[in-house]
Amino acid sequence: MSLGAWAYLILMIVGLVVLCFSYWKIRSFRIFILYFTVTGVTLLFDYFIYLWANSYVYKLNVLHNELDSHLGAMVNGLVLPSFAVLFVVMGCKWYWSIPLAIFFTLIELTFTKWGIFETNWWKPGYTTIGLIIYFPVARLWWNQLTKKWIHFGSLFLSFYAIFIPIHFLHHAVFKLRTYHVEWIEHLQRGSSAITTITGLIFAIVLAYLCMVNARYRWFLFIMVCYIAYDIALKYIGVVQAEHTVLDSAVSFLTYYLGYLFVRYADRTIKSL
Repeated sequence: MSLGAWAYLILMIVGLVVLCFSYWKIRSFRIFILYFTVTGVTLLFDYFIYLWANSYVYKLNVLHNELDSHLGAMVNGLVLPSFAVLFVVMGCKWYWSIPLAIFFTLIELTFTKWGIFETNWWKPGYTTIGLIIYFPVARLWWNQLTKKWIHFGSLFLSFYAIFIPIHFLHHAVFKLRTYHVEWIEHLQRGSSAITTITGLIFAIVLAYLCMVNARYRWFLFIMVCYIAYDIALKYIGVVQAEHTVLDSAVSFLTYYLGYLFVRYADRTIKSL
């Protein structure tokens, strides 16, 4: 494996260990609501700053195509929230965010020196300042979980955080499908732009249905809408798949896993 692959794999393992330790510390699946919420925030931030603003480039040398950098962004989006969860679980004061921010800034500088991370206009100082704010905000969010808009945001962001990485594996790693939208492809933003818009739309709808205590038939209706939407993308040529049935099954599973977690998170928050 390349240096980039090893570095980001180790980073991913460290993030997983930190998340497991946080769960062991409080022995409650509620902690995953916070994890996926913060993951959703991180991935959404990266969507604008990394994907559209072209702020930095990841160089893992795993996929060996333009999606290789997206994989690095995905790892970053899954690892940082683990430390945010640890920050909350350990009851850290706000000033503990400073050494954590410095730690990740040093990782960024090291990866830049190794040539597996490259910045365009992004500066390491932005990372430090952003993370000093990032960790205390995660704790504040957790403490206000039962408030209406925090509740809605947690459901919305959790679905997005589950849908996007799994869908990325679906089309970028396992290569079960490809996306074809000419004007987006000219911007070199094709698949990630489309999956993000899809994830955001269905995340908003599901979160809203939970908040208004909609009957099950409405959730079933949205599920059917997702299946119809996926079929329509294939029909008009936006999505192309060699194995249509398998692709559709994996696509639905991606939606369904997000849906199941949203329903679990909603019931859990309402019981607090």
